[in-house]
Amino acid sequence: MKEFNMPDDPSPIESPNGRVFLECRVAGTSYHHVDDMLDTIFVGRKVHLMRDRDNKHDENAVAVSLNDPSLLEPEVLDFSDILGYVPREDNAALASMMDMGWERAFDAYISKINPKSEYEKLRITITIKSKEDTLREEKEESKGLFRAMSMSPGQWGALEMDLYEEGMVYYRWCCLPTFDHDLPEKGERIIFFCQEDDGSYRLYLMMVLAVDEECYPFVKGKHEIIMKDDCCPFVLTNIKGPVSVSEEVMDEILKGKAETFGGGPEQRLAKAATLRIKEILGIDD
Repeated sequence: MKEFNMPDDPSPIESPNGRVFLECRVAGTSYHHVDDMLDTIFVGRKVHLMRDRDNKHDENAVAVSLNDPSLLEPEVLDFSDILGYVPREDNAALASMMDMGWERAFDAYISKINPKSEYEKLRITITIKSKEDTLREEKEESKGLFRAMSMSPGQWGALEMDLYEEGMVYYRWCCLPTFDHDLPEKGERIIFFCQEDDGSYRLYLMMVLAVDEECYPFVKGKHEIIMKDDCCPFVLTNIKGPVSVSEEVMDEILKGKAETFGGGPEQRLAKAATLRIKEILGIDD
């Protein structure tokens, strides 16, 4: 096998959205059996950085993986299925920034492959995006995540009655002070769920049709919309449901945190949970 180097033509590493933060070898590739993965690795391939905070050998350990950690919950990150680690001599600043919550500020790509080398089989280039680009990307990605709201049996009955009689539901959710709340915007999707007596769950996937004054055409009692209180009116319609989901599957999605989704749809499901819900509902967008 020959050595592979970064091509001269523009590549993802030269992205205008970031500049080079670190270029280094990947340590421990032999231990992690990278030879068995070389057929799937190429120069320019994106890799993912994962902070290994429980590493007993290096408090600043940062793993390099082909798998996207955002698809997993933090408690189930698998550090056995990685390419290796950012070397100990290069990882302190990177680990500190990741610990401050800036994991998403970094992109990483394979920049060199030397199959014959045991010490430096792979090299990666890590780029850092601007704060503005990072925050914008986080905001855009969060829009694709489903919000979720847990309902009591009584609330669930009222929801289904409204859908049957009106074809939509109307809520007034607390929105003041605004800095204390993160309520949905028009077009966002919300999973409403309720646990049945047998432990299983029923789900509706709803979409926000209108917010605030835009609710007028949908609501019969228009005086409700102009009520002077700390709540904002929302009108939603059903996209999919009701769907029954087993207790085991729903616990896998909610990670035992169903109670955090009560009161209003201010919490979003994680990326992996959103994808799992889409799979259950047969939705691919």
